[in-house]
Amino acid sequence: MISVKLEKHEIDGVVYTSAESNIDRVFCLLLVR
Repeated sequence: MISVKLEKHEIDGVVYTSAESNIDRVFCLLLVR
């Protein structure tokens, strides 16, 4: 999915990587939702 930038976080069984930029963060949140 997204390249690993920071530590991994697990939400609702979905593992995503927290990004440095806000845009990547929003993209991660959209993937989770």
